[in-house]
Amino acid sequence: MAVRFEWTDDFSVGDQELDTQHRYLFAIGNRLQDAGVEGAQKIAMELFQYCREHFEAEEAQMQKVGYPDLDLHHEFHNNLINDLNVTVDGGIKDQDQLEAFIVFFRRWLIEHVMYQDKKYFDFCQTQAE
Repeated sequence: MAVRFEWTDDFSVGDQELDTQHRYLFAIGNRLQDAGVEGAQKIAMELFQYCREHFEAEEAQMQKVGYPDLDLHHEFHNNLINDLNVTVDGGIKDQDQLEAFIVFFRRWLIEHVMYQDKKYFDFCQTQAE
């Protein structure tokens, strides 16, 4: 399976702090793959905790600049936290569950950063003009 989580500048949202946090999420995704079933639960828990911290920081930044879609963005974040909570509570017991979780998280991370977080970047760009 081993499709790596690779950061490129295409994922940048134009905010150094948030980009650094997004890079770390990519790194956690790779560590999750490397951990195998035996270590996946611990990494999934770290991912859950880090996402909560990152989402709080991201939403605070959005609130600070008056981002109009903050409520919707918060809902996207809550949905992922709920999904991660189910995984952490249920555990990752075999390779199929691990692979399904990695695919889910990879898809969510890339789509969220590329589409939802980029909307925030676009908003900030229009405010700067």
